[in-house]
Amino acid sequence: MPLLDYIFPPQCAICSRVGYEICDYCLLHIPKALPSCCVCKRISTYGVTHKECSFIDTPLLSIKGWNMDDRYLRELEKKKGLNIYSIYRYLLFKIVKCSKLEEKISKSVIYPMYSESKDIFNLNKYLAVSLNGQRKKDGTILVGESLISLDILKEQIESIKKDSIKEILLITLY
Repeated sequence: MPLLDYIFPPQCAICSRVGYEICDYCLLHIPKALPSCCVCKRISTYGVTHKECSFIDTPLLSIKGWNMDDRYLRELEKKKGLNIYSIYRYLLFKIVKCSKLEEKISKSVIYPMYSESKDIFNLNKYLAVSLNGQRKKDGTILVGESLISLDILKEQIESIKKDSIKEILLITLY
């Protein structure tokens, strides 16, 4: 544990419990997201984009962590406003662990999701670097806070589609 953590220990963003970015009790009470299509938001098997919704030939899977209400989002926004991204990293690694994506990440190229907001794009870059893929071309992973604009996502996929991509995995926190 770094020395700074002894002086300024992390606190749960929701309940202020010392020692956690977000404690297990609070995390347990945030509703989990069901696997859904990233285009139409309807439930889909394993988060695969429906054939009628797909805008690319490559399979597009979407994994979303939680359905956050305004109370949780306000707390996260406060942290993001102060450039404290550790809670976002913690939530991302919870998704990776629960979804058993470690091997897929190790064999994929990881990109941050584009955003019109500089703050959100900086956060997305931080999350993508945190995953530290091996830059192999078995798959492509786009990582971000949340999917804000489908048009921006389409533009980003078009720009990286030049490479031979087997599948695209979209990981969002909420």
